[in-house]
Amino acid sequence: MMTPTPSSHDPQGAYQLGRMAEALSQNTVTLTKLVEAVDENSRSTARLASRQDRMEQTIEQIQADQRKMININMTGQSTEADVRKRLEWLDRKYQEEVSNNGVRDHGKKVLYGSILIAIAWWVGALVWDYAVSKAATRIQNQTEIRNKG
Repeated sequence: MMTPTPSSHDPQGAYQLGRMAEALSQNTVTLTKLVEAVDENSRSTARLASRQDRMEQTIEQIQADQRKMININMTGQSTEADVRKRLEWLDRKYQEEVSNNGVRDHGKKVLYGSILIAIAWWVGALVWDYAVSKAATRIQNQTEIRNKG
């Protein structure tokens, strides 16, 4: 099978070949612009990421400074080491107070218990004295009745 050889006088083929060359040229220009746009987009993305990193670092630093200032204002200390010492001291004082409150509450319970026991003994003594005086009165009355009779 033989391939037909284009004739040198084929105006239709030359026209189509010119259109294909023009389309190829336009596609090349479009691809070049696309590559440039992708490169610019990559540079913009890198700049944005860098700015975002700096912004996040700045926010973290601001938050750390804010916590430090709150601690300094709360404790009245001027350096971070002094703030830590002051906060540890405050924590120890708080723990001592909690412990003292526990001892104080226990002491109150013991005191109230002692008062209740004393009241119970006093009531018991009153009842005992009453019973003894009744018994003594009865015995005295019986002795008087025997002596009279």
